Amino acid sequence: MQMRYCINPWCTSRENEDTAEHCSTCGTPLLINNRFILIRPLFDLKRHHFCDVFEAIDTQGSWINPANTVMILKVLKGYDEQNKYVSMMEKEAETLQLLNHPGIPKSDLDDFFSINLERGPEEIYCLAMSKFEGVTLEDWIQQHGRIEQSLALNWLRQIAEILDVVHKGVSERAGGFIHRDIKPSNIIVQPDNTLALIDFGGARQTTNTYYAKVAGRSRELVTQIHSLGYTAPEQVDGKAIPQSDFYSLGKTFIRALTGKEFSDIPRDINTGKLLWQQNAKHIDKPLRRFIEDLTSEAIARRPKDTQEILSFLNETLPKQLKWSRVFRSKLFRFGGLFVIILALVMGFHFGRLFLAKQSYQTGLEQVRLNQLVLGRKSFEQSLSLHSTEDIHTNLAFLCDRLNDADCALKHFQQAVQLNPSTYPPYLNLGSHYEDRGDDAKAILTYRKAAEVSGRSATEPLNNLARLLILTGRYAEAKKLLEQALSLKVNESDFSRAISIKNLGWVLFEQKDYDAAQKTLNQAIALESQVASSHCLLAQVLEARKQPANAEWRSCLSIQSEDTANSEYSLWRRTALDRGFPLN
Repeated sequence: MQMRYCINPWCTSRENEDTAEHCSTCGTPLLINNRFILIRPLFDLKRHHFCDVFEAIDTQGSWINPANTVMILKVLKGYDEQNKYVSMMEKEAETLQLLNHPGIPKSDLDDFFSINLERGPEEIYCLAMSKFEGVTLEDWIQQHGRIEQSLALNWLRQIAEILDVVHKGVSERAGGFIHRDIKPSNIIVQPDNTLALIDFGGARQTTNTYYAKVAGRSRELVTQIHSLGYTAPEQVDGKAIPQSDFYSLGKTFIRALTGKEFSDIPRDINTGKLLWQQNAKHIDKPLRRFIEDLTSEAIARRPKDTQEILSFLNETLPKQLKWSRVFRSKLFRFGGLFVIILALVMGFHFGRLFLAKQSYQTGLEQVRLNQLVLGRKSFEQSLSLHSTEDIHTNLAFLCDRLNDADCALKHFQQAVQLNPSTYPPYLNLGSHYEDRGDDAKAILTYRKAAEVSGRSATEPLNNLARLLILTGRYAEAKKLLEQALSLKVNESDFSRAISIKNLGWVLFEQKDYDAAQKTLNQAIALESQVASSHCLLAQVLEARKQPANAEWRSCLSIQSEDTANSEYSLWRRTALDRGFPLN
């Protein structure tokens, strides 16, 4: 039978019947903030802790969840003299509102609130967030024991991808976050074996102000978060940095790979370090060395950022594991067979390359013949033999044509991972985000494309400027376009005309119609076959009470690359509304 629980931490008997509207013991309303009903405590309500945690029914719902969804509700209890825990909960709410990843809890602006009680504390604070189905990694280990290597690699990648979002934050300017409390009890294993990272109560944003506190240049103290055995040494000293999360991540996987409590693992007599490797002989040395690097007390030995971790897990480690298995084989130990084995390996490798190339060429021909499903199978077969940026990119575009957005996103991202030092893969990924209406991710990706190009290519700058214009950030867009026009690079008249057209667009949005008209005329003089230049000029002429019919007709009749952009669809609709027919 389902119960309703009283939120009042001072209530002596908090269980109530499912139909009760007020607590039968203290009279506190059981509908919290006119919205939540507490149905199950996740921890013992008598434990000595600064907050209670409940499963709660959200009777109203929000933009995140529909009504009657089960959520998690954290409730501060007791007197908080220095507002330490209130501040932590408020920062957790802000963090969850800013971060966007399926493995991070979601929380709305209205999900952090306070209520007044007639009995007990005058005011208590609450934070609601989305709930993940599943069990904590700690509970999973207790039920199943240690994890195997393949699962460890899968879960390491998942947590690293979540941390990548956490550490990067919303933007470079705003700064990212440090979780500061990664441990098995703060990781949820969902029924499909995907992981989620919870409890952002200790998370801190890595602003210059934060680093000033860490460096001791600020009198304000940094709130310290400790989890015995999992906290990095520098964090114990109140100087947590992003690499501190990597230390905790490594310790978490020592717990998972051994299946043992740290107290049951022997330590080195001289250094006190855990001698965990003897309890994890089922994993290969490259992975053990990686865990050792993560948990090194020397920060310089740990990875510098999440991208380095992901690059190692996705590219370097698979190769190391492959050769590790070769070196451990009995055949390899016989020196006389070395040449034969090497020849076999090389022959196998080049044979795979040949077959991969054949499958790729077959796929290209099938796509040319509009045999899209067959083309996809050929590309996937080629990738199973050999992974290249070109194959991932072509497969991503093909998946887009087949309306498989998840497939397209996956392969655009893998193309970026394979060639992160050039900008075209980022442009393709940014365009995919833009086509799906995720302008925030598209802007971040176009910024990365511009950064990788060294801001010496016009295409990334133009794509970024377009989205900034669409989101009303005209000054920033204008600066980028002026930079693009100042570049001394070999580019087509079409590309330069696009930059000039976008600059005219900015001037039009800023209502500088005289400058906008001159700039758009310049773009058309350079390249007349840019449809959007005519669409914009038509609007400028109308704003200046001048004839615009010829430009509206050109806007509809010209077919160019820019007609695929979202803004052209709006301008085309305007032209049709003016009564101009399609040619």
